[in-house]
Amino acid sequence: MDEAVLEVLPKGAQLVSSEQAGSSDWTVTTSLSVLLPDKSTKRFFLKAAEGETGKTMLRGEFIATTEIHKVMPTFIPKPYGWGKMQSTSKDTYFFIGEFRRLERDLRPDKTAFLKRLIELHQTGTSPNGKFGFSVETCDGAVPHDVTWQSNWGDFYARLLQRVAGLDAHINGHWKFLDTVLSITYSHVIPRLLGALSSSGRTLKPSLIHGDMCEPNYGIDADTHEILIWDASSYYAHFEMEMGVWRWVPLMPPFIQAYLDLCGGPSEPVEEFDDRNRLYSVKTKLNCSVDGGEEGKKMRIVAYNDLRFLCEKYAPEIELPKEAA
Repeated sequence: MDEAVLEVLPKGAQLVSSEQAGSSDWTVTTSLSVLLPDKSTKRFFLKAAEGETGKTMLRGEFIATTEIHKVMPTFIPKPYGWGKMQSTSKDTYFFIGEFRRLERDLRPDKTAFLKRLIELHQTGTSPNGKFGFSVETCDGAVPHDVTWQSNWGDFYARLLQRVAGLDAHINGHWKFLDTVLSITYSHVIPRLLGALSSSGRTLKPSLIHGDMCEPNYGIDADTHEILIWDASSYYAHFEMEMGVWRWVPLMPPFIQAYLDLCGGPSEPVEEFDDRNRLYSVKTKLNCSVDGGEEGKKMRIVAYNDLRFLCEKYAPEIELPKEAA
């Protein structure tokens, strides 16, 4: 076993066996069976990825998982550590966590799952009262700009600018998208997200998972606890968690269910759907960065979403007449 990995495991642990565990688009995932000094065996979950991207992904996942585990230790597998492997020819990084056997055919009860997620959002408290995170986290292999900000609109603008910049770099500039993005930064975000903290309202940063969709939660086959994993967290407006639910399969009904359970959206309530549309754009452009036919589709949907918001919140600015 790699010495760096061994140092993260309990002292005196010896590797018994290893096998592939699940699948991932960006990492190699392995289950380790380890003999402990007391002669008992324990399984650990190992992720590995190469290069600076791998370093950012796995360091971010370890810190994000640690933050969630501090608040709700039964909601996410325990993290043990991360680091750089010593025995590989290429720069390879790893994350070690508790191995949990998952139900293959049974999904969590929607209400029970959402109650747990709401608890995370309501109890995960920003260490400095700001929006952001202590280290970069990634949605897939796409890094977030999580620079601390006092203002939620400023934070979301930076978050969106990062993924939009990567999208333009990978897929090329599209002048119509560039136009609506520019208006979104200058007009839509200040107006739409600024309203959340106007008229005496305050906005509390909440710890979110960051990519809370169908593949990233399930049921422990042994304890029957609801679990989440693959955290890409930051402290955000809690509604940000629901942005991806607008368009990923099976998740749209979760939006209203969540709102019913948590007591409703932030004020102004009547602008919730527009905020959800705006928050979904970050996740759609993230999909565009990942590529493929779905990515091409989501880039167009993101453009149409932003055009809708620009027409509504910046009607004084004339947009190009060409269709997407």
